[in-house]
Amino acid sequence: MCPCVPSSNLQSMSDYNLIVLGKYSGNCGVQGPSIICGAYTSNSGVVFGINSGRSGVTGKDVMLEINKDYSIGSNGDVEVKIGSVRFGVPPNRTITSTGTSWWINSKKIILKQTSQNATASADASLDGRCTNLNNMVSDVSKELVQLSMSANRVTTAGDKINFNVNATDCNGVAVFHINSPFGSCDGTKKFYLNTNKFNVTLVIININGTSVNQTKSCSYDAAVWGNKVPNKCRGIIWNMYNANTVQLRGTICGTVLAPQAKATGTDGVNVIGGLVVNELSWKGTVDDQCVLPSPCAEICASNRTSTTTTAAPIVKVADICKIYL
Repeated sequence: MCPCVPSSNLQSMSDYNLIVLGKYSGNCGVQGPSIICGAYTSNSGVVFGINSGRSGVTGKDVMLEINKDYSIGSNGDVEVKIGSVRFGVPPNRTITSTGTSWWINSKKIILKQTSQNATASADASLDGRCTNLNNMVSDVSKELVQLSMSANRVTTAGDKINFNVNATDCNGVAVFHINSPFGSCDGTKKFYLNTNKFNVTLVIININGTSVNQTKSCSYDAAVWGNKVPNKCRGIIWNMYNANTVQLRGTICGTVLAPQAKATGTDGVNVIGGLVVNELSWKGTVDDQCVLPSPCAEICASNRTSTTTTAAPIVKVADICKIYL
């Protein structure tokens, strides 16, 4: 299945634009399919399925799943512009509808494509799928952190934060293992991806630390970042594997994978890619650029560097080819 195309059997990391393993209490609109495995408790108006012109999506396609309680404030209308909604089945939950307005007990959700067979329905299997998804994304994050290419470095010079690729595997996967680069952002600096003539197809950025805190934005320019890999932001993963808290600002190109973290912040953040967190309370948007499975033309035995054709083997490199399936 093509990543980020909704179906009746959403169950993997690449199926979703947003994955919240616990509670959602923010104001974060999402273009693609979303799953909230805990409770929805936001008091803000939030829109899901923002891109109503999305190719191939019908009213029957599931764009939002909420497993636990659904509770909204008086000003907190939730709107699903395209597709259907599925809810878990805690005790005493009823679902009714009047036109485009659907009621989950006494709480409203608006489905704009009701006339095109969009529905809100109960799904007893959602709880089990959330458990499987939780285990899967946690395993992915742990697998990625085992990968290492010490030749790949991040340097700061003037207004540039340079991600310098000096090694890849045989499929063009470049791995970084660094401290958080977001602390260097001051509102003027810009991230640069320097591929140094390597054929880079996927960038994995493993970030150390239990807290990733960005107080000011870094400029985003596709010409010097996302356009350096074939699938642009779909081919970049920020793996915040050890983070308990994440606070970001401005625009982030790539999937943010932080399955243990509570994502907080009141300033807007725009993730051009997927977002995977434990809890979400920030304000912002998640654009429809789900992570793509990495290219797997062959199983690599070693890295390629700028000076030699081989180097020390990457730990578990073969697992990159299967972690998104």
